[in-house]
Amino acid sequence: MTNWPNLPDNCKIVSEISTKAKIQSWKLKKLKADPIYKEQVLILDIIKKISTNQIYSGIHWAKRKEIKDLYKDYCRFNIKLEKVVSYPARLVYEFNFKRNPLDTLNCAYMAKMIEDCLVEFGIIENDDPSHIFYSSIYSNKAEKDYVKIIITEVV
Repeated sequence: MTNWPNLPDNCKIVSEISTKAKIQSWKLKKLKADPIYKEQVLILDIIKKISTNQIYSGIHWAKRKEIKDLYKDYCRFNIKLEKVVSYPARLVYEFNFKRNPLDTLNCAYMAKMIEDCLVEFGIIENDDPSHIFYSSIYSNKAEKDYVKIIITEVV
């Protein structure tokens, strides 16, 4: 576990993944002593691997819409999360690829489509900075193509 310098007295280190959220949350707003963090995890198959490079290289708008609709239909039946009630929240996307992992920023378009689905299906109210103050993207090689989404909120 990382030894974090200047950790505020009112924050406890629970685990590596939530420590960063605590420090970021503390900087964003003054928290009462011993904040509690709620973490939800969702794992989705990557139904269509599409790189951000493909988007800005000029993919036709109809093709973009087709891909977005594909993600919306898939997410409609596979997002099983509780509604986030405490804002601002933190989102982490861990993309895993069986072959040829994309670099992290080339996963951004897929992350954006998933985030838009979280808004559309009422899991998060909005994806503006007052609701989602931190997003990060990881890309790894794995046994199959999937994305793990971690939503962390202060409760």
